[in-house]
Amino acid sequence: MKKTAFFVLGLIATFSGTLTAGGRECVNVSGTVLEVTVPVPPQNPPRVAGPVNGSLNGAITAFIIEFNPQLDGKIQLVTQETFVTGPGDTLTTSGAAVLTPMPNRPPGDFNDVLTLTVTGGTGRWAGASSGKIVLTGKGYNFFDPEQGNAYFQLSYRGTVCRERRDRRDDD
Repeated sequence: MKKTAFFVLGLIATFSGTLTAGGRECVNVSGTVLEVTVPVPPQNPPRVAGPVNGSLNGAITAFIIEFNPQLDGKIQLVTQETFVTGPGDTLTTSGAAVLTPMPNRPPGDFNDVLTLTVTGGTGRWAGASSGKIVLTGKGYNFFDPEQGNAYFQLSYRGTVCRERRDRRDDD
């Protein structure tokens, strides 16, 4: 019985932090994000920026590349997002979001589901080449800049994978 308990605890410890598969190292990430729209000149794509807490602690910035309103009131977005987690440490992603109008709320208030696909990284995230991070939450005031900047309160959960770094001695 004790051997089984130790085996199960060992499995939990193995899969709770860094996972390895083939030549990849995968890290589970989770936390919260507050994105606020940033005014940009008309010829530039819309942008958001804000603080990140949790595994990707630091800041995020994103550009909205495509804005596609749907007949049912939903909005589909294509984004490019960058997490900055420390000096020289960036994680880049491409995103696909669906904003769904909140019932009984002003126009511009949405439920948000954003799926990010990891595309690269630098520093701590060097070699990042795959993984998914899903952000869910709410967005407010997306259409009325007279009332202030729009903002999104989101939580995230996912996995970031990168090529495993081999340690070699140069002796």
